[in-house]
Order: sequence, then C-alpha cells, then structure tokens
Amino acid sequence: MKSGKIILVDDDRRTLEGLVEKLERATGLKVDSVEAPNLDNLDEIISTKPDLIIVDYLLTMKRSDDTIVNYLGGTLLTRLREETPDIPLVVVSRPPIYGQYPQLRKLSEVADLVFLKNHLENEKYRIGSKLKALIEGYHDITNYDLEKRNWDLLLKLLGATKKEGELLDETNPPIGPDNSIRLDETELLSGNDCNNETFRGWTAHDASRWITGILFSYPGILYNHQYAATNLGVAPESFLSDTTFQDKFKQEQYAGIFKGYEELWWRGRLRSKAASYISHRGTTPIHTIFASQFNEAFDAKLTPSYCNSSEENKEYADTICYILQEPVKTQYSLIYYPDNRPGIMDPARVSFKAIETTNKAKRRLFKKSDQKLFDAIRSGLVGK
Repeated sequence: MKSGKIILVDDDRRTLEGLVEKLERATGLKVDSVEAPNLDNLDEIISTKPDLIIVDYLLTMKRSDDTIVNYLGGTLLTRLREETPDIPLVVVSRPPIYGQYPQLRKLSEVADLVFLKNHLENEKYRIGSKLKALIEGYHDITNYDLEKRNWDLLLKLLGATKKEGELLDETNPPIGPDNSIRLDETELLSGNDCNNETFRGWTAHDASRWITGILFSYPGILYNHQYAATNLGVAPESFLSDTTFQDKFKQEQYAGIFKGYEELWWRGRLRSKAASYISHRGTTPIHTIFASQFNEAFDAKLTPSYCNSSEENKEYADTICYILQEPVKTQYSLIYYPDNRPGIMDPARVSFKAIETTNKAKRRLFKKSDQKLFDAIRSGLVGK
C-alpha cells in the first residue's frame, strides 16, 4: 500500500505518542490523533476523509478544553458507523479493560477489528497486516457504486467459483444469489421483511463483517495454514517452510478481497490439487498418503502430521484442537460448541489431551451425550 491515512481517537495523552509511532511502524501509513469529538459533531473526523478510524474503547480523560467525555468508545463507533458504512472502524484497548467490559468483545456489529495495544508489535497477531487489508478491501468495494454491489460482484471480489458460491450462500452472506437482502438476527427479531425492501446492494462493512468475521474465522470453506496442513496430513511448520510445496499450491491460496488479513487456502481447491498428485489412492484418506507421495514425486521434504510421538504407533492427525491449536486425530477429540458458526463449517473439536491437561474446556459446551466421556477424560480414566 503506497498511501493512506489513519485517524486515532484516543484521550490518554500519556501513551498517545507511543501508540501513534507503533501504528505507523506497523502499517507504514500516516496516523493522526484527535480528541474524542462531540457526538453531534463528527464532521471534524469524517471531513478529513480517513482511510481507517481507530477508537480507544475507554475514553475517560478531559479534553484540552477541560470538558469531560461522557461516553465509551463503543458509543462513538456506533455513531461513526451510521455515518460511514464505507470506512473501516477499529477498536483498541488494554487487556484489563478487555476483561472488565464484556460489551467490548461484542462490537463486531459496528467494528471491523478489536485489538489490544500490547498485541500491536507481536507478529503473531498480524495487526499491521490486518489494518492494511481492511483499508485495501474497503477501497476495492467502494470502487463500485452501491447499486452495482450484487451477488456476482461479491463472488468476483472473493475470487470464488460458482460452485464455491453455493457453499458461501450457506454462511449467511450480506446478499444472496438472487440478490435478496439478508437480515441479521437483530433485524429478524424486529420483524423486518427483506422481501418488501428494494435492492440496495451491500456496504463495505456488510462484506467485512461476513468475510473476516465468518469466512476467515471459521474453518470449512477457507483454511488457515494449520487446518490446511493437517487436512493434507502435513505438519503445519513443514507446510509453510517447504518451498516446493508452496510453489505447487500457490494458486490454491486465497487472493480475494481483504487478502493479507489472514493467510488462507481454499479447502476444496487444496484437496483437489493434492489428490492430483496421488497415484492409486483408492479409498485411502488423502491425509495418510499425500506427504510421502508428494515428497517422492518432487524430492520435497514435507513432514507428516502425527497426533502422538510414539514411534511404535504413529497415527495421522486430521484436524486441529480448538483449545491447544495443535493437530489431533478426530478419534481422540470431541465436538465442541464455543460459537455460532454456520453448520457448513468444520465443527470445533477439543482433544482428550486438552480436556485432561487444561481447564479451558467448558463441560456445558460439549454434547450431552459426550459429557460423561468428558468427565472420564478429566478424571484421567481415558487418555490420548
């Protein structure tokens, strides 16, 4: 990204300069800071035509004119979203505040991203990449007039095929293949009827909520490197480091709108390409033979993904533990329900190991039929 401007609304002058510098380093973009505005006068922010607005959640300091800010960042974000559906909005906060205010974690209705200040320079969280991806994605969308934003354009921006579109339609996108408006839960409860509304297209935020909040967040249609690797029976580290593999599977990587927000691969394309490199497969699962056959064919060095370290009884992992974020064999895990992901997505699974060795798995989020097994695993009566 060659240019762009970020507006930061933060009233903590003690740390403001440092946060601006970190944001500029992370994004390579100009960051201007402003005081929290009066809610009835947002023009001082919007009129500067920012490419992205970041709001600190806890706005409690006095303004320079000694007036007190009488609202939280979420209130400002809601007002900004009403005025700016085609500008990305982001919330920033500190860990103690994130834990103290549960409503902060429920701002996806208006915010495109919530991040913690101490995560900004940690490469694991990719905050700089996500901010730039949001700006670029919003720009890509706003190149099209609202009335032209139909289902076909959505698929085009995603780089999805018609077959993939059929799967995407089952994930509650902002508009359907018939260009009908999709209502969220709040609108449904209010009694709105999409059939009585004229076609209006979808906003950039409509698309962002769906793409980053659903498609990128839940494995199923798109896979991050852990799920992609394990689905092929490859160790995640090997998946990323083997240059021969990465070159052969370059076209299967997601390159659509908001690319750069996460590194992702199309699941169907990945498996189809992998199958093309396997000879005499029969009914043998891909993940048990792909690595060895690919290595033999291309002199590659892919490491198989095993769910245990026993040399005598190595078993291939085929999914990822939701809690430990490590490969596990489905047989040694239980389905878990930590969220409301669409049914077409892969279910979350928690390994027996995670149940036995951590306290992070909540009993009530397992099927009732699995809760006795959960108790047995937690008691050390079942192992793996």
